[in-house]
Amino acid sequence: MAGLSDTFKPVNVAEEKDELGRPINRLEEGVSALSVAPVPQAEAPAQPEPIPDQTVTQEPAPSLRFVPDAEDAPSSALRFVPDEEAAPSSAFRFVPDGTVNTYDSLLPVGVVPDSYAQDDLVDDMYYPHILAGMKDRYGIQAIEGKSREDVVKRWLNNRIGVYTTNSARVLTETAYMMEVVESEDPDRMQVMGTQYALYESMAGVFSKETSLSEKAATVGRSVRAVILDPINLVSLGVGKVAGGVGVKAGVRVMEKFVMAEARKRLAAGASKESVLALSKEIGRRAQAEALKHGTDDVARYAATMATTSAGRRVLSAAGLREIGASAVSDALAGSGFEYLYQDQLVQAGVQEEVNPYAVGLAAVASLAVGGVVAGKVATRGWSGSALVSESIEASSHKRVADGIQESLTENYEKLVESGSSWTSKVKAGSEMDVQDTDFFLELLNGVNDKDGNVIFKGLGQNMTEQGFFWTKRDDADKVSNWVSDFIADMDAEDVTSLVKTFEATSGVKLKGLREFVDENGVMTILDEVSPATFSQAFARKMSNVGRSMGAMGNFAKKIGVDIKDLDMEDFTQFALGMGVLKKDPVKGGNKIVNAISAGQNRYIRALVSHPSTSFINVLGWGASSTLGSANDIVRGFMHLGTGGLKRLTGTGDKGINDLNVGKAFLLANVQKMKFMADADQTYAAFKSALLEHGDFLKRIQQAQSGGIDISSSVEDVLGRTAVGRASEDYLGLIQKLTFVEAQDSLTKSVEYMYQMDKGLRAAFGKGYNEFYAQKGVRTVMATKEYRSLLEGTMDKIQEHTFSKSYKKSGLIGEVAGAIEDARNMPGLGMMVPFGRFFNNTIDFTVKNTPLLGNVLKLAGKYPDKTHGELIINGAIAGGLITTMSMNETEKRNQGLGMYDSIDPLTGQVVNQKYDYPLSAFIAAGRMMSYLTSGEKPPTELVEQVAKDFGIGGLTRNLTTTGGLVVDSAMALLEGDVEAALSKGGEAAGSVGAQAAAGLTRSFEPVNVVFGLAMGTDMAPQNIKDGNAYLGKSLTYFSHVVEALTGEPFNESLVSSSEGEKDPKLAGVMGIRTVSHTNILRVMNMLAYDSWKYDGEYITGKLAAGASNEYKRMMFEELDRTAKALVNDSNFRVLSTDDKRQSWELIIGQIKNTARHRLATEYTGEESTFYPLVELTEDYTTAELREGLKESGLSGELGDLTYGQINILKTTMDTSKYVEEVSQKYYVDVK
Repeated sequence: MAGLSDTFKPVNVAEEKDELGRPINRLEEGVSALSVAPVPQAEAPAQPEPIPDQTVTQEPAPSLRFVPDAEDAPSSALRFVPDEEAAPSSAFRFVPDGTVNTYDSLLPVGVVPDSYAQDDLVDDMYYPHILAGMKDRYGIQAIEGKSREDVVKRWLNNRIGVYTTNSARVLTETAYMMEVVESEDPDRMQVMGTQYALYESMAGVFSKETSLSEKAATVGRSVRAVILDPINLVSLGVGKVAGGVGVKAGVRVMEKFVMAEARKRLAAGASKESVLALSKEIGRRAQAEALKHGTDDVARYAATMATTSAGRRVLSAAGLREIGASAVSDALAGSGFEYLYQDQLVQAGVQEEVNPYAVGLAAVASLAVGGVVAGKVATRGWSGSALVSESIEASSHKRVADGIQESLTENYEKLVESGSSWTSKVKAGSEMDVQDTDFFLELLNGVNDKDGNVIFKGLGQNMTEQGFFWTKRDDADKVSNWVSDFIADMDAEDVTSLVKTFEATSGVKLKGLREFVDENGVMTILDEVSPATFSQAFARKMSNVGRSMGAMGNFAKKIGVDIKDLDMEDFTQFALGMGVLKKDPVKGGNKIVNAISAGQNRYIRALVSHPSTSFINVLGWGASSTLGSANDIVRGFMHLGTGGLKRLTGTGDKGINDLNVGKAFLLANVQKMKFMADADQTYAAFKSALLEHGDFLKRIQQAQSGGIDISSSVEDVLGRTAVGRASEDYLGLIQKLTFVEAQDSLTKSVEYMYQMDKGLRAAFGKGYNEFYAQKGVRTVMATKEYRSLLEGTMDKIQEHTFSKSYKKSGLIGEVAGAIEDARNMPGLGMMVPFGRFFNNTIDFTVKNTPLLGNVLKLAGKYPDKTHGELIINGAIAGGLITTMSMNETEKRNQGLGMYDSIDPLTGQVVNQKYDYPLSAFIAAGRMMSYLTSGEKPPTELVEQVAKDFGIGGLTRNLTTTGGLVVDSAMALLEGDVEAALSKGGEAAGSVGAQAAAGLTRSFEPVNVVFGLAMGTDMAPQNIKDGNAYLGKSLTYFSHVVEALTGEPFNESLVSSSEGEKDPKLAGVMGIRTVSHTNILRVMNMLAYDSWKYDGEYITGKLAAGASNEYKRMMFEELDRTAKALVNDSNFRVLSTDDKRQSWELIIGQIKNTARHRLATEYTGEESTFYPLVELTEDYTTAELREGLKESGLSGELGDLTYGQINILKTTMDTSKYVEEVSQKYYVDVK
């Protein structure tokens, strides 16, 4: 579409004169030249809203209207004619002109290019036009109650953001541009063009017209726009991958090594069945390889940081690759967004064509990001967070074996003298069967003398001294599993050496250590003792539960394990795991069911593999973690106050403990800022800790942020088909490209380092680095206090990333488990995919509700939290809600929705419905705003909140498909097999379409870029029209389809409250902008759903095309009334009930008008829509289905002709009349 300046040229009427110097009245000449055809009345451009601030001067905007030159003239051949009330200074007109125009043609009269700067924009010559532009661009909330200076600042923030090609600003501006162009409203085109012209005509930032403060402000805005550009994350990520420096994030590394080990065995001739049978051994080998890989990775990073200076790191090959790749990536993005900006200038009429030099210059300027990356490379690791696996001596199985041998050799005589049970057996002969003695039991726990002094250090004590300790690695884990794995992981030479040391020291040969039992229960006698035979012999001894229970109990005490984790079943499971007892045939379930469950899990992971979801997860963690930090800071000051008081009064410990804890909480929060600022070093430290405490911290890596399960057993990995393996490779790639792995690594690593630093300071008086640098740190790490700290840290990470599992014994735990496990049920898993996240939201709500957490703690819940912590949680949450409620009152009066928030930089409205937990506080604030205003929250609002944060939030995907399944079942029960099959097929199709859309959601950014590049229609499409399932399946390929076919797949989506839906281009970045129509504002004021007049009729899904047109007509009719109400200050201050009464008085007539228009104007497909509307208002879906059967009609309502609809209506009206008469007769007789 050509810009306005391509067709029109403004002329200053006041200054134009003839050759004699006499003024020429062009307006009079233009009017006299008009045809006699009546001039259609058009509304004048919107006047700027009155602004309460006294510094604002009301200035009328140019009041103009378009008049056609001729009846057959093209739509663009118009000229401006001023109304009588137009201000003389603003009186200008556009006339056709074939000359090339620039933005000068769009400037208001009297504005001289390059003569004004930022501070001048509040003057009457410029401000009214900026005000009109801000209102059209963002709405009244961007200007209402703001001074001129504030409005101008917001205007400049957006204009500079677009000018510097900030990706988010350019995309939102492009969407606005498309919406204005599609509206074909010349007044809006004029307003929009003036905004660009005013900015482009400003004096240069370093010109003499610009003051020092204006220069500083402009540079500051520009730098902020560049730094906060979301596209920087892409550039930095590309550079980091290219550079190869830093510790790699690999949440599924273990699987790679499992497959590598399996392939190696298959290549050696092993069958697939035998490989599966040896899954446990393969898992151990893969784990060892993964550990080695991780250790090497951290060691390589540490070496790089330690041996090279900042300058050498920048100039190294890796550093240059990182800098170069980031710069090139940013240059490509920068030139692309500059092209979009240039195209906007063309569309606005500011310039004639895209300036290729500007696009090229943007690419060159974007190379400056290389300097930022160079600084990042140079300062990487500045926080110096300790790499635990590098800074302390590594523990090893060998040292445990050596310790046992050393203790045995040095203290054997003492053992004999003490009358040790197994040494007494040595005296009896030259052989000793380990099953007939207490050899294993005392090897496990060691031997003390009668005074309790240690004579022989057993396995437990040596493991503790080397830093090995047990904690549940998963819900089914037991101590025996851990001991079993430890023994099996020992090197063969260590086991052999241990046995030989005993035999050499005692002079007795051990019997019963060389029998190996395979998976089928077949025993083989080996020549040498191996870790497998040793552990199996140990298991056989442990299966003698009568005495072994006591031994394992003692062992548990030595390693700090609660005795409740030991039970009779544990030893049976232990023996089974060692192959001592033959397993029953494993019933792994139907292969098809398992395959479907695995497919659903991949669907769920694909569904969340999107940049916007990654952004939401970071935002959610940030909000939750910040609340946790706020709690810690408050408690920190309280401890300092209490400690200071105790010191002054000399009571207790004189405040030493309170002062230490208070300092710990406050200093840890300072350190947290460093952890976030030096993310590479923080993640390296986190991964190093995982290497040291791999088994302990394994649980936090089995679920990604938001509770997305990524755990898989060795059997699952080995049993994958070719399709399954390809799917996993695909998911691994898209999770990298969409920042899923990056955000998961960032959030967990920062939270781990913060919680550990805080805990170490509070429990041991040392920060993270200081703690691990102390001598004998392994002994401290073996304490129960340290293990408790790790356990608490793991819980905190999972809580703040909303990935904690709440499956436990008891009613609540079992219900929580059922919700979490729903994702594994075929079909249901796609409808209820986020059960774990739902459980986390419930827990978050409970513990942050004032006093509710304390009540539950009294009932035995929250054992890991103090009453003080829960009280502070409630107090902080209550304060936030109260503060938000004040803002919500203002938002309601401005017609903003519950989850709408205002960008303070620009005034742009952004929807935060999915930004949990912020959305929960916003919803609570909206509810409270009604109460503080003396009103009762509307029922619709209460229901919406319950739906969003209650069980409705869990099951919202069940609505459509679940209804189809129920309909299918009901039809089957009624004997209508045809209807049952139809509804069942529809349900299956719905699930299939949902699966296709979910699996391809990651391609939405590509779809958007493709659409912008190819110039396709970017507006959302009505996927219910035509082939609804195909439309839904191709949701994220809509622009690609349009480019290939030459036309949109479906018509643009229309809403009765918004008209044609606007493009939401920034949604791919997690920025969900909202463009409020007058109707939408009124609906928000009334607390009605925005789709109240969309989904009111069953026909909306029975005749999608006509429904779309009906909503368009509804929008046109509603808009006229809504505009008047929004601009009516008296209406806006009414209570919600009074507003609703005023609205309901007129809505009926509006509906009738829209229906009349539909009946008389709409002639497209499904033109029977109007009578269907009437029919579906009188009868339910079930009644209509029954009526179709009684009438002998088949198919759906939308397929019926007028005659068939009349037959159906007559039949149903007759049946209804007969039933009413029958009921009346029955009542009369009775």
